[in-house]
Amino acid sequence: MQLTKFKELWGAVNNFELDRIAQTEIKIFNDIGLETDLSDIFQLNDGLVTVLKDGTVRKTIVYISEVKRWVIDEYNNYPKFHIFNCQKLTQMKNQGKAYRYKKTLRNDGKFLMIISGEKNKSETNFIKLDICGHCLSKYNSKFTRTYTKPTFNIKEYITQPIIKSQFNSLNYIHFKDDLETVPSFYSKNWNQISSELKKMKNYTCQACGINLQNAKKYLHTHHIDSNPSNNDVISNLKVLCIECHSNEFNHGHIKNNSSYQDFLRYKERL
Repeated sequence: MQLTKFKELWGAVNNFELDRIAQTEIKIFNDIGLETDLSDIFQLNDGLVTVLKDGTVRKTIVYISEVKRWVIDEYNNYPKFHIFNCQKLTQMKNQGKAYRYKKTLRNDGKFLMIISGEKNKSETNFIKLDICGHCLSKYNSKFTRTYTKPTFNIKEYITQPIIKSQFNSLNYIHFKDDLETVPSFYSKNWNQISSELKKMKNYTCQACGINLQNAKKYLHTHHIDSNPSNNDVISNLKVLCIECHSNEFNHGHIKNNSSYQDFLRYKERL
């Protein structure tokens, strides 16, 4: 086997493994939750967000996932979940207790809890939790709501789209220049890196071979490992036309962009 072919095969195998990991992470995030020390949680005006391995920024809910049985019995309640970086989260971080949290986007209000009892016995179950009082007050104020803890509509919160303009306040989060929808982590010199690579590849899609010298807006730069901040190795980047880019894992949303349909019409005229 030729060395170049082997490199292509090895890259495909690694990409498949990453796709599998990213898909698994998304499923866990939406179901039982992912461990977090809050260092990967960021505050926007309308709530907390996190970044997953597929490169997308998602809304998130955070909560303490393990408690002692005697604490529940003594105080007769469970920990609260958080949607803002409130006083309680700040306090826990300052006390070095951020490791106790999980992040999730489960939308039924039930959270996977580990309840530790005597003699190292523990039980695991999905428990309905209430929203933190500080977070609720902030949410009601921002969105002109009158929710109480029992009536807070968690599905409404989750389905509210992230406002794009908020990303201007986080200079390490940018919207993809070639796309319109999914925000991701990108390096500050990404525009230059992308432009130079497209020029190096003669504005030609590395998948289908179409040359877009005269239609550069339809040419994208793709991160093979789905990590938009990994520009250190050029082998992690490839130039793709918008159609081929949309066929990459977790990039199907590109087909919803008006520029995708424009490109298909452009191809027909060639």
